[in-house]
Amino acid sequence: MLWVGVDTHLKMHRIEVRNDLGDRMWRGKIGNDWKGYNMLLEKLRIIMKSNSQEIGAVFMNPTANYHAPVKAFLEREGFRMILVDARISEHLRITNNLGKEKSDDTDVSILASTARLMPKILERDSHERASLSVLTRLAESIGENVTRIRNQIKSDIAAIFPEYPY
Repeated sequence: MLWVGVDTHLKMHRIEVRNDLGDRMWRGKIGNDWKGYNMLLEKLRIIMKSNSQEIGAVFMNPTANYHAPVKAFLEREGFRMILVDARISEHLRITNNLGKEKSDDTDVSILASTARLMPKILERDSHERASLSVLTRLAESIGENVTRIRNQIKSDIAAIFPEYPY
């Protein structure tokens, strides 16, 4: 089985693929765009074919929202995605004597090694994305609540301080 770690960033992502023994099969960078995602997909297919093994899961830290597009892309391509809390990655880095200092190379190595170092993480369910209709209703509801809250705050401010310029 092969395992992939993705260390996400605003403009690029670092990728590492490891096997069950912990051997690094590949490490690289991709752009955080469609071209980069397609390059990654092609590289993963080549690695799987040349090793006659499948990818068990892709591990990544949910950093801001940088992970969301590449995660969605890989999910659509059929890969199992597992989000790993950064505190878990830090714990694995320290307990495996990789130092307390955070670095991109260490982070991506730890992520690609997560299944071997912490097998229980594979028992987690991956996040199921909500349907478009659910997301649309949620967005409309949030918009309505924001408007209601804004109007309530403005009316309270006007009652206390009518000269306030809003």
